[in-house]
Amino acid sequence: MNLMDKGISYFNPEKALKRTKARAQISMLDRNFNNNDQGYGRSGASRVKNALKAFFTKKGGPDKDIVENLELLRQRSRSLYMGVPIAAGILKKYRTSVVGQGLVPKPNLNSENLGISEEEARKIEKQLKREFNAWAKSQNADAMRMHNFYVLQGLVMLSWVMNGDVFVIPKLKARKGVKNKLCVQVIEADRIKNPLGSLDEAIKEGVEIDEDGEIAAYHIANKHPGDATVTETVRVEAYNKFGRRNILHIFEPERPDQRRGVPLLAPVIESLKQIGRYSEAELMAAVVSGMFTVFIEQGVEDEEIDPGQYGMDEEERAFREESEKIELGNGAINILKPGEKVNSANPGRPNANYKLFVDSIYEEIGSGIEMPKEVMLNHFTSSYTAARASLEEAWRRFLSVREILVNYFCQPIYEEFILGQVAKGKLKLPGYFDDEIMRKEYSRATWVGPNKISIDPFKEMRASEIALDLNITNREIISQEKGYDFDEVITQKLREDKYIRENTPEGGTGEEE
Repeated sequence: MNLMDKGISYFNPEKALKRTKARAQISMLDRNFNNNDQGYGRSGASRVKNALKAFFTKKGGPDKDIVENLELLRQRSRSLYMGVPIAAGILKKYRTSVVGQGLVPKPNLNSENLGISEEEARKIEKQLKREFNAWAKSQNADAMRMHNFYVLQGLVMLSWVMNGDVFVIPKLKARKGVKNKLCVQVIEADRIKNPLGSLDEAIKEGVEIDEDGEIAAYHIANKHPGDATVTETVRVEAYNKFGRRNILHIFEPERPDQRRGVPLLAPVIESLKQIGRYSEAELMAAVVSGMFTVFIEQGVEDEEIDPGQYGMDEEERAFREESEKIELGNGAINILKPGEKVNSANPGRPNANYKLFVDSIYEEIGSGIEMPKEVMLNHFTSSYTAARASLEEAWRRFLSVREILVNYFCQPIYEEFILGQVAKGKLKLPGYFDDEIMRKEYSRATWVGPNKISIDPFKEMRASEIALDLNITNREIISQEKGYDFDEVITQKLREDKYIRENTPEGGTGEEE
């Protein structure tokens, strides 16, 4: 403040304050113009354009932007799943399309890399497949002993997209009459939380990092926070002494240094809630519009007094008021009191613009979750080309999600199973314990899941046939795209062909004449 301003502030403080404010505003404008005179300052980073000058934002890291909002996001996501049909359909669509009846491993060993013969590699593949499926189809695969491994895949998938992430602990649990101790415990996102009263900055939402930023441990509540007011947490180290994971964390990252996942519906929660409210209102209006109710009016007598309105106790008065309520209903008849009349507004339902409006909102929601409206609603009314394009776009998304599920859940459990079988001597795999590369080679597998919906099977099969003739695909790839295991398909076909040959008379068709 210069001498003039000091003098003015002494004799006229109000005027001095106005001068100071004006000078500050001029300084801010100069700074804004100087900083926004080039590059993005003239567009997205402008502070002076009418469309953007009220667009205030704050910088925040993944912990600030994500972790501190997760609890509310998870609660709202689950509420939408339980109360808004379109939200439930979106999440179930992911489970059905990504997992379906289960992702089944097809061992795919490279005999050259393993230093064994092709015949020996195929023999090991069959043994791996047989023993893993025997375990996976048993309820012993579940730590709760309720579901098999393939059902757990669907549970993990649904919990992941609903809550943002999910945790799995591979366990060795001794059980009477069960030889394989391996089982899987699925933990919902809410149970990974900070210890009560913890102020340790290294722990955020139950995930602890070391001084290098590496995940060191997870803190797991002994009960679900929604079922208990007070919970105790147990610290589980991320890796055991052999460098294998003690706990699997499945989520899709959005930002570097992100510790927890975000619910799939997070960007569209507001739209889904509003569309749910709108649908409920339209449905109720249509129900009211469809009701036929008769009102009988009585004549009015001068100064008519209800003889029962005086000397009536509270209970009798409440009963009388309840019995005199006017209600709408299917074929209902209401008798009005003398002098009463009914004024009704025509709701004009069904609303002719309802579908047009909600379809536009569905398109926005679909864009936010990378799922075309047609796939989201299971409603294909456009041309074959447009419908196929929607399916292809959705399928690209489903395959990317499946890859995450396989890499962070299915494959690690498969590797734990093989490790346990080799350690017990159930599987003889030469060189398995020599190094990590050999263990990875023996664990190579392709996970076969549900196939893409076919709109025109003939055209698609014809396209596969042409691709096969041009040597740009093979039968195994085509089988996997259809959700089948080629080895099983060809084995069964050969068995059927043999049966037909053996049971068909010479010169006959095998059909009774």
